[in-house]
Amino acid sequence: MKADKVLVYDVVQKPVTVNLLTELKLEKQRNTLTNLSLLEEKHKETLQDLNNPEIKKPGLTAWLFDLGLCRLTANQHTMNTITEFPVLLKTDLHLGDKLSKYSIQKIHEGKVRDSYFSNTGTGDRIVVTTDRVSAFDVVLPFGIPGKGAILTQISNYFMEIARARDIVPCWTFGYGNPNPQISIGRNCEPFKIEMIVRGYLCGSAWRAYKNGARSICGQTLPEGLKENDKLPNPIITPTTKAEKGNHDEDITPDSIVTSGLCTQIQYYEMATISLKLFEMGTQESKKAAMILVDTKFEFGLFEGKIYLIDELLTPDSSRYFDLYRYNETHPRGEKQEDLSKEYLRKLLMERGFEGKEGQVVPEITQEEIEEVSARYHSVYHRLTGKPLFLPTGDGSHLSYPQVAESFLKEDLDRWFVDNRRDRGAR
Repeated sequence: MKADKVLVYDVVQKPVTVNLLTELKLEKQRNTLTNLSLLEEKHKETLQDLNNPEIKKPGLTAWLFDLGLCRLTANQHTMNTITEFPVLLKTDLHLGDKLSKYSIQKIHEGKVRDSYFSNTGTGDRIVVTTDRVSAFDVVLPFGIPGKGAILTQISNYFMEIARARDIVPCWTFGYGNPNPQISIGRNCEPFKIEMIVRGYLCGSAWRAYKNGARSICGQTLPEGLKENDKLPNPIITPTTKAEKGNHDEDITPDSIVTSGLCTQIQYYEMATISLKLFEMGTQESKKAAMILVDTKFEFGLFEGKIYLIDELLTPDSSRYFDLYRYNETHPRGEKQEDLSKEYLRKLLMERGFEGKEGQVVPEITQEEIEEVSARYHSVYHRLTGKPLFLPTGDGSHLSYPQVAESFLKEDLDRWFVDNRRDRGAR
């Protein structure tokens, strides 16, 4: 096997294990490839040797990124058809007769999620994760294909792990959701803060550090750090939770307590849980040859108990780097390839937009929107080891769920019939 050919993951038949992915990656990184033929023989049912001479992706990151994208080139499937997929930008599920018997009412429209409440039983909260995208606390005028389903399914994936490790109770119920973009769970009262955990110095923290700040949200940083350096220990830099259209603001733990956003005991519990969740995310990311750089957690109260709410370790709430590329290039001071939403933020900043008053959102091309979508798909696949949606029978395109409002209503109706017939079962 020649070094310049791409190994493509057969996502339909045999999932590639983390060990295999790591073995192949290390061989590619060393540039020896002496044992690659043995690995290919060992896993011949999983790997495909593509003979198309035009399919060449030199470079370490591109190779792994192709694996993450699940390109089924042998089946004529590429991400080039992503523009065909619809996007869900707005919902009004409380309208119409079909769901009125469940008294579903829209109670909040956030930057990305629409929340509904049903009075069945003790009350269900229904959250629809749309394909809207925000940056600098501004909802952008376009959607990202597949984004809502990806965020929902990544959250579900990690919430199951958090439950299994008994780290924190999660707001979603432990049984099936009606639609890839819908979550149903407890109607928690949210704390108006976001617990941001940082393991590396980048983003807004780096910008503040570069401008001379050595304390962020009460956390002291050592001298001599460079952009994207790993911090001695993860730190928590909380912010206020702004309403749609406003900006989150940094805040210290003492100010959180004195302003009445939560009690000192509640803050300590949320901080402890946040660090445990960050450690969990760090471990799971490493299995996927990724680095969890920073992330944010949100919490709420239900019957006097703290629950994890909102999303968990998604590309919207987290920043990810490629592990191997970081280890290879960071010592040389090179910029890092961001696998999360920061890619879009950087595009906007390069074009003079940071969400400040009077600034106009610049044009983002269709190709760039497709790139953002591909990155979301890549993160999902690398973390979970499986595709989000399988190809259709002829292998020509991805089988996306129907995102029209009528289909969402039908899925919700079926869920309530199956799970809330007595209007009280929990």
